[in-house]
Amino acid sequence: MGYDAIYQGIPDKDEILDLARSDYDWQLMLASPKRYRHRSPLRLRALEDLNHRDKLAKFDEIYDRYYDAFYVHINWGRRWDVIAYLLVEARRVYSQDEMMALYKNENLVGLSERDRILYRAIMGGDLLIDISEPRRASGANEILRYMSSSEVHEVYEILQSVSIDDLLTHYVKESMEKAFLDKFHSIGGKDGIVEAFILLREFYYQTTLSKAGVLYRLV
Repeated sequence: MGYDAIYQGIPDKDEILDLARSDYDWQLMLASPKRYRHRSPLRLRALEDLNHRDKLAKFDEIYDRYYDAFYVHINWGRRWDVIAYLLVEARRVYSQDEMMALYKNENLVGLSERDRILYRAIMGGDLLIDISEPRRASGANEILRYMSSSEVHEVYEILQSVSIDDLLTHYVKESMEKAFLDKFHSIGGKDGIVEAFILLREFYYQTTLSKAGVLYRLV
């Protein structure tokens, strides 16, 4: 099983979250704001639809008003599970499928507070919407989760306390191979893992500075 993880800064405003919950068009625009704000095939196709065009005009106004929040973005691909394995004790006990099942059911009971926060940092906050997309030829599912700005700040403080030595404490190649970590062999060894972790930490730093929440997509 493999999921790509995409993290997008989003204004921590009820009006914005209500739009994200309201319909498929808003979910796409808020989850990929740069692609809809700037000239792209997605934007051009949206402009061809009269109903979508009205939403796009409102989106442009929101994007310009909250530019600092929307600016923060990373596409983490499938590296997230390797970092989860190294940072979260429970991930070294449970398989990826078991952890995903626990999280999908909003059941992280039994995890330490640190594990719970770090796993949410990697996997996303509270479930915003679970979209089944029959319109996509692939039939893929897309899960959107949201974390508030106050929890983003909490995550950043914990990540700042994690040194590179701490991160690599549980780097044991044989054990990680047995855990069937997605993309473990393509992440680039220790250097790739450190790079991915620094990217995650920098993302939460920038999101904290902009006082934004985070919209997570698992695709």
